[in-house]
Amino acid sequence: MNEYLNPGGANICLVGRWQSETFFEKNRKEIKKVFSFDDFKPNQFSLDMAKKISASNSVSIQVRRGDYVTHPIYSKKIGALGVDYFRNSIEFIKDKLEKEDLVFYVISDDIEWCKNAFSSFEENIVFVEQEKSKVGYLSDLWLLTLCEHSIISNSTFSWWGAWLGEKEKSIVIAPKKWAKDDEFSSSKIIPTRWISIENKL
Repeated sequence: MNEYLNPGGANICLVGRWQSETFFEKNRKEIKKVFSFDDFKPNQFSLDMAKKISASNSVSIQVRRGDYVTHPIYSKKIGALGVDYFRNSIEFIKDKLEKEDLVFYVISDDIEWCKNAFSSFEENIVFVEQEKSKVGYLSDLWLLTLCEHSIISNSTFSWWGAWLGEKEKSIVIAPKKWAKDDEFSSSKIIPTRWISIENKL
């Protein structure tokens, strides 16, 4: 384990979502170093995709559906974002960066839904069809951190992908309403520098 997180050498297990800067505001640089991908070996698909991302003005769109749609509790307590949120987020970024050529990279656990939802209103879009495995999911997270800008879902995976990859001039867009039930939400989740956009769940 990294020396910053574990200076004494003992095994440590930290359990939680940690999707708020209030947990580690004063240790931002150390946290980013601890959770860097320096030693990670992505699959070949992701290496090829990373080259495309680095050669473009990239915007990640992370779409969380899966258990937010099918789980008997999560679907009622949290809920999946509708297409309007993503459409409005894309338009916001395009308005902000109107003179720049943008490419949107969609990473999701339901890529077919994304193809049906986004293809009709955005041309410069790449659907990242990643293998569903441990390396695949980690590669997805790594790709999220490489993008210049981010549109996130109401998801820990989304949040960390954007936070770890955030750069000085990054625009990060998040849903204003994080969950259907306030038990799963907090005003401290979204950093004040990020843009909150109205959404339905």
